[in-house]
Formats: sequence, C-alpha cells, structure tokens
Amino acid sequence: YRTLFTLVLGLALGFLRVRTGSLAACVVAHAVLNALTFAVVPFADDPSQGLPDPRPALGLGLLLAGSAASWIVLRQLPSLTPPTAPPRLGT
Repeated sequence: YRTLFTLVLGLALGFLRVRTGSLAACVVAHAVLNALTFAVVPFADDPSQGLPDPRPALGLGLLLAGSAASWIVLRQLPSLTPPTAPPRLGT
C-alpha cells in the first residue's frame, strides 16, 4: 500500500516539476505534505503499539489535503507559478 502512495506522489511531483519548470515547487509541495502528515499522525497512531494496520483512506485523505495545501502555498509564491509558455527544447 505504501508503494502505490509513493508512485502517485512521485508522478504528481514529476508533473509539478514539468508544469512549473522549477524544482523548488516540488520541494515546497513535498514539505507541505510532510508537515501535514507530521501534524496528523500523532492523533491517528499510538506510538506504544507496533506498526499500524494499513489505512488507505487516511493516506488518500492526507494526499488530497496535502495537495490542496500545496496548491494554496504555491499560488502565494509568484516565482513558482507555471510559465506562460512551455520551455523550448533544442534551441
């Protein structure tokens, strides 16, 4: 179940890199998702127990909330908004 989450996140960050032309946008989006995860997980898991059972609904919820929060943060940073035209290759 973690592989699917990682695949979807990797594809989304790759798309963001191509769309914005900036690696910084991916770094910001990843940081926002990590911050959201670290804020929610203490309320969802008991650290005195072993590894938790898979919770795909929680993972999907965090991915969607992290994506929304990242979109909001990225819109506030004008240097990370998508370029008006895609970069031309080979010129």
